[in-house]
This record gives sequence, C-alpha cells and structure tokens, in this order.
Amino acid sequence: MKRDEVVKLAFSWDRPLQLWGLVKSILDNTDLKAEQIRCICKSSDEKYRRLYDVVGAELGCRIVHQRNYLCELILELSQEADFVSLAVDDMMYFRGASFSEAIEVLREEPQVCIWSWRIGADLQPNKDLMLRNTHWLVPHATAVMPYGYVFHTDGSVFRKSDLEQWLGFIPRRVRGAFNLNHLEAYLAELTRQARQALRIGKLHAGPLVQACVTWQINKVSDVGGAGFCETEQTRPDSLREVFENGGRLDYSALYARTDWLLECNENCESPPTHVAATRRASNLWASLMRRRAPV
Repeated sequence: MKRDEVVKLAFSWDRPLQLWGLVKSILDNTDLKAEQIRCICKSSDEKYRRLYDVVGAELGCRIVHQRNYLCELILELSQEADFVSLAVDDMMYFRGASFSEAIEVLREEPQVCIWSWRIGADLQPNKDLMLRNTHWLVPHATAVMPYGYVFHTDGSVFRKSDLEQWLGFIPRRVRGAFNLNHLEAYLAELTRQARQALRIGKLHAGPLVQACVTWQINKVSDVGGAGFCETEQTRPDSLREVFENGGRLDYSALYARTDWLLECNENCESPPTHVAATRRASNLWASLMRRRAPV
C-alpha cells in the first residue's frame, strides 16, 4: 500500500486523551503509518489546542485545528488520496485491520460503497452475508442494521470519489453549521428516505473479524442520540487534567480479545459495534490509564 493511497481522518472535540488512545490503537493494530493519520481537532480553549499538539508530537500524526467548514476540510485533507477512512475519538481498534486488503476489495468490487471495520461476521453473523476468504458482502438496501447503515464515521473506508458524492448531498446553506454528528445524521436520514435515488454502490463490505468498536464514556456534543455513561473519572474536564499530568490511554490489554466486549455487553441491548453504556464498562475504560511524564 502506497503511503498516500489511503488517509485516516480522525475527528476529536475537547478529548485529547481519547484521541491519543485511538491513534495509538490504530498504529498498534493496522498497517497505517502515523503520517497517514490526520486528526481534525475542535477545541473550546487554547489549553485543549496545546494538548492536541502534544498528541501529534508524541505519536507522529498530523493535527489540524478545525477553523473552516468541516465538509471542505475533509476534502482538503484527503485530496491526494484514493481512499479515505474515518474515525472518531471515542473508538478504538483492538484487532488486526489490513487496510491494504480493504482497499483491494474496494478496487475489485465496484458495487461496494463502504467498508466497515466495526462490523465483523464473527460477532454479528447474518444469513444474508456473502462470505469470501477475507471479508463479507451484503446488499445494503434489504439488510438489517447495522449492515444497512451505509454512511457512518466509526471505522469506515470510502473511495474518495464516493465520499465526495456523499458530502455533495449536504446543502451548502447548512454546511457552515454542521458538525460531524449533524453530517452523519443528515446522511443517514437521506439514505433512509431516498436510498434508491442515490447513485451509490449496492453492496456493503467488511471483515470476517470485527476490528474496532465505539466506546462512549462521555459526551461533548449537544447532538447525537447514542447512549453514554459518564462517571467522575471519565468527564472531559477530568480527563484533560489526567492528560496534562501524564496520563495516557493504553488499550493494549484488550487487544486480540473479545471476552471483555462480550462481558461488558452481557444482558444489554448494545450491539457489538458499541461497548455498552454502563458504569461497569466506563470503569474498565478508566482502569486502562497509564502514567507518563506531565506535559
């Protein structure tokens, strides 16, 4: 895989410690290099901006402080790439993910409109899946969730040309007011209402083995309907102090395993794409903190 063939855009808002954990998990579990990761960071004050710069300095990823419209920034940062992968700071990669293999599928299967690392045939089997040696395929128009969800940010991979088309569906009059949650919600609703009219491939693809998961232990945006469980240890202001004092998020104890995910989601309605929003899960997350030198 050429260095600029795919870029990973990671979005973060006032959560430098969580971004650090996400980027480190990408570097540990995928074939992406640090220079392929561009982090679009939104800060409520200068202290958060400075801490985001620390993430870039320590891990080698590029930090971009969001100023202009999000849609245009996404296209600007991916202009030299053929493929674009999206991520959000409240997720992590915990098993191996070969972006080279994902890109090969997207090249060979023109009807695939999205690859989803967060959906694995192992944890979410479905009778309608067409299983291949390294991946699954399914017609998304008739598929149940999450296989029918064809625009999402957490662990997705798009052809850049397809991503440009998705962003083109968003009216220019509202682009300036859209954050990431607005963008995803708008496109999800558009797909629900007018899927057949959209010029997108008919297939959804992903790995046989789920590679990443969303873990919502706090909330900074005023939009988005997903559940979260915030504790004293996981409040954004508390985590900022932890990061300033040298705390770093180390997911490595959870790598190459699913028992922790299944235990956290036991007796809950949360699908394996998300860690259940419970105090038990938030306490496990907080236990993964490790100490480095203060910044």
